[in-house]
Amino acid sequence: MAMKNGATRLETMRSWILCLFFVLGADNANAARILILGDSLSVPAGIGFGNRLDQDLRKKGHQLTTIASCGSAPTSYREDTSTYKTRCGYLKRSADGSETYLSYDQIKKTRGVATPKLHDLVRESSPDLTVIQQGTNLFRLILDHPTDGKSRVASEVKSLLLNLHHRAPQTGCLWIGPPKLAKYYGSSGKLVGVTSQHQQSMSEGIQQGIAEAKSATGMTCRFHDSRTQTEAPGGDGIHHARGQQTDAWVRAAAQSVDDSLSDSSPASSASTECQDCAVSAVSPLGGSLKGLQRELETLRN
Repeated sequence: MAMKNGATRLETMRSWILCLFFVLGADNANAARILILGDSLSVPAGIGFGNRLDQDLRKKGHQLTTIASCGSAPTSYREDTSTYKTRCGYLKRSADGSETYLSYDQIKKTRGVATPKLHDLVRESSPDLTVIQQGTNLFRLILDHPTDGKSRVASEVKSLLLNLHHRAPQTGCLWIGPPKLAKYYGSSGKLVGVTSQHQQSMSEGIQQGIAEAKSATGMTCRFHDSRTQTEAPGGDGIHHARGQQTDAWVRAAAQSVDDSLSDSSPASSASTECQDCAVSAVSPLGGSLKGLQRELETLRN
């Protein structure tokens, strides 16, 4: 009788193991290689948007390579521009889980950390999907150029997407637009107010750039409007300094990642040279860097 009960338990255990095998196999079948390119909103440990999105997607079995460089703009990742060295925060987390994280306090002791270029990141990650959390540091274009700021933003967006298509024509694409802001740095280096119209112009400029890149390459890039999940923060008016401020944003962006992975309209497989990528690199921070560093230091504490 004991032997019979033991055999029954063994059979039950085998059934559970087999069931678990099929479940894990299904998850692995849906796993994707994802590359995330972020700015300072994604850097801070624990509370950074890209940091938390990375963790959420890893739990789903995806292979993540996440880069977040404080002060970066779309031009920072293009190989046709000079190397951008951040002096206020840096995060890189590879698919194997290895991580380089430098807070403002650590990075200020260096001469800056170089932001990796797209061709190296693509070679490392071979992404099925590239998630671009960029646009915050383009607000100076909107603030300082009221007549053509939107088209300047579009040029920045288009140039990065053409570069991405040239390097990884197989990748899907998701562009995560800026969350709501209260302020950003003008050309004087001082914080100035960001209105809802400024934010609307930014959103339209990004979407215009996406549309122009698609016209040139056939590359589809979803746009995620982060304004609907966020409120303008206090502090410097730019950085969402507490974890709960990004909860809804991360959840909605993770859903956009799922939707992007299910898209069935890949870009043209033909590699496209980035012939009109030579727009001048934006200097997103300039004389305002010290103020941004101080704010990031308060987020670290």
